[in-house]
Amino acid sequence: MVRIAKERMDILKEEAHRAAINGDMELSHRCTTLHHRIAMRYNLRKDRESRIRTCRSCGGFLMPGNTASVRIRRGLPATRCNRCGRRHVFGRAEYQDGRNRPGKGTRHHNRENVNTEAPQ
Repeated sequence: MVRIAKERMDILKEEAHRAAINGDMELSHRCTTLHHRIAMRYNLRKDRESRIRTCRSCGGFLMPGNTASVRIRRGLPATRCNRCGRRHVFGRAEYQDGRNRPGKGTRHHNRENVNTEAPQ
């Protein structure tokens, strides 16, 4: 039963993408809604691509340039849903501790051979 549910989820994911390319936003939204409902019913995890491509607020399909706009904020892609306006930032877990975040002084402040003597 779980195998069939995963197959249906894959088919719905592809159909949502195909419908968004063709401009049928209602069909793509319906496919993502069904995808989510199947995952909830059979207690299945969505793959990373499905989580990124689905709006957490309205459940719409996020396709950059078509149903979503993408901007770079502090080195991370921020996707805004054109349907409800919610902004999603993905990739924060890798930089949660604040270190090694792009744009936070990682280039010059972590050098080992820093000359502390004053120039003569």
